[in-house]
Amino acid sequence: MVHLVVLCKLQAHVTQERLEELARKARIQLLKIPEVLQVRAGKRIENDNAYPYFYSVDVESLEKLAMYRDDPNQVKFVEEVIKPNTRERLEMVYELEPNKDVRYS
Repeated sequence: MVHLVVLCKLQAHVTQERLEELARKARIQLLKIPEVLQVRAGKRIENDNAYPYFYSVDVESLEKLAMYRDDPNQVKFVEEVIKPNTRERLEMVYELEPNKDVRYS
């Protein structure tokens, strides 16, 4: 299993209400993608955290991750929701089942 985490620094205009909307939209739009098994999204609880917003997805394999990244719903989400509201993103990919070949899960 593969876990993608995206940490985001926000544009100055993003209010708390907008931040909550970003989390809702992540769950709504990204769960439309067949390869996505789970979506999480939320806001920081510690003010010294440099990334006030995150979203993450779980997929079965690196192949499914590539399919996720090419999916029109993901592209639309990034273009219409993420880019207008963030100034920086950090993406990290993790393996959730050590010793399993994530290429073919």
